[in-house]
Amino acid sequence: MTRNTISVEIKKQTFQVLLDSGASSSVISYAVLKRLQIPVQTLHYDAIINVHVADGRSVAVIGKAELCVKINGLSMPCKFLILPHIGYSLILGLDFLAANKAQIDFANCVVTFFDNLTAANLSTSNHSRLTNSVCTLQATILPLFLRASCQILASVFGSICASPTEIFTSR
Repeated sequence: MTRNTISVEIKKQTFQVLLDSGASSSVISYAVLKRLQIPVQTLHYDAIINVHVADGRSVAVIGKAELCVKINGLSMPCKFLILPHIGYSLILGLDFLAANKAQIDFANCVVTFFDNLTAANLSTSNHSRLTNSVCTLQATILPLFLRASCQILASVFGSICASPTEIFTSR
């Protein structure tokens, strides 16, 4: 069975990550963050404080982290929400996929980024212990709720892995 996973490198360690276009935000497990020795950044008072998983449960966000994800030699910055437990080490959500112009070709089991600047093969084996789990996430932003169909959170980067500046744009 084909899975929506690829291999990525973070701080010279390799991870099998889920590509989830149904997840509005990218997430990383707290255990992985500790193993990488990356500090937890606190959330701002108006930031996302919970995510809703596909089965309807609300999971508290521990904090956030910004780090570079390397895919076949190309480093791409990513903002992660930190969750206590997830089915994969990391989930690259729609925020990452859109910002890096990902195109997933299921027929050929490949994902490309930035108009074929780099590519990765989709895994054809199951790397998750939670084989029947659904990892789709919906982020809740308090005190205001943004619907994906109305607004897009975009990141503007001065250079690869530079600190991003957030802007909101309307469709």
